[in-house]
Amino acid sequence: MITRPLRPPARYGFMAPSFFLFMYSSSDSDSASGRLAIKNFGLTNHFADNIVHRMNNVNPQIDVRLVEYQANKLQELINEMNNCCQERIYLEAKMFGLPPSELKCLALFDGHRYLTAMTVAGKLEVAKSRATVIIDNLVRKGLLQRAPDPNDARVKLVSLTPKGQRKVREIEEFVFHLHSQLLGQIEASQRPNIISALEVLRSAMESIKAQLQV
Repeated sequence: MITRPLRPPARYGFMAPSFFLFMYSSSDSDSASGRLAIKNFGLTNHFADNIVHRMNNVNPQIDVRLVEYQANKLQELINEMNNCCQERIYLEAKMFGLPPSELKCLALFDGHRYLTAMTVAGKLEVAKSRATVIIDNLVRKGLLQRAPDPNDARVKLVSLTPKGQRKVREIEEFVFHLHSQLLGQIEASQRPNIISALEVLRSAMESIKAQLQV
C-alpha cells in the first residue's frame, strides 16, 4: 500500500516543526528552554506556560502522527538518494565504457590482490555462474587475469592486470572528485553533523537488515 506523507496538525500552522521539537521536553531545564523559545514568538508568560504544560503531556495520537510523518519523509528521502546513486552508477558506466556489474566487480579488488569466482559471487550477491560471466568479460577486456591457486589446482585466482589497476585508479579518482564536489555544496560547519547523522542512519539500517535476515 502506498502511503503519503502526513501533514503536521493544522492548528500548529507554519510553526509545527518547532512545536514538535518542544513536545518531548520533560525536565525542568528542557521546559525552561521550551518556554523561552515560545516566548520568543511573542506570546505572554501565561500562554507560554500553558503551552509548555500541554506539550509536556504529549498526546499519544499526535505522537503517532509525528512518527508516521517522519517515517514517510525518511522513506521519501532515502528513495531519492538511492535514485541519485543509481543515476551516478549509470553515468559512471557510460564514462568508463563498462556496465555497472563490471564496475562493481573491479571495485571488489580494493585491498585484495586475489579473489576467487566464489568470493566475487558472494560479494556481488549473484550466482557463481553469473560471476564467472562477469569475470570472463573483464578478462577479455584485459582488466582481469586468472592464475592457478598454488594451494589448490582446482581453484583459479583472479587479479587485476596492470591495465585493470590503472582503470581502478581512474574510477577511484572520479568517485573521490564527485564526493568532494558534493561536500562543496554543503556549508563547512554543517558537514560534521551530516556525516554523523549518516553514520547513525547506516547503523540503524544495518540493524534492521540483520533482523530481517534472522
